[in-house]
Amino acid sequence: MSSVVEWPDQLVELQLWVRLSYSALTAGDHPSVTRCTDQALQFSFPNDPKHPSVSRLITVVMVVLVKEYQELTPLSRIFTYMAAYTG
Repeated sequence: MSSVVEWPDQLVELQLWVRLSYSALTAGDHPSVTRCTDQALQFSFPNDPKHPSVSRLITVVMVVLVKEYQELTPLSRIFTYMAAYTG
């Protein structure tokens, strides 16, 4: 799998994990969605002008996670869970 590959550019690796997470979501492969989104969320980029698309990619990852939780959990439970942890 791509988790054992060494990538010269972290942005390319992040894009790959985002695309894989979306593909896994559309295929209904829930364990792969979790694995790919976890990998994508491990990246941290400084506020660097040469990486403006990072926040958009992380937003896509978060949307994939919400869609995944919607499929597995009723929406009301998601909001209850989010409210409990956001204060």
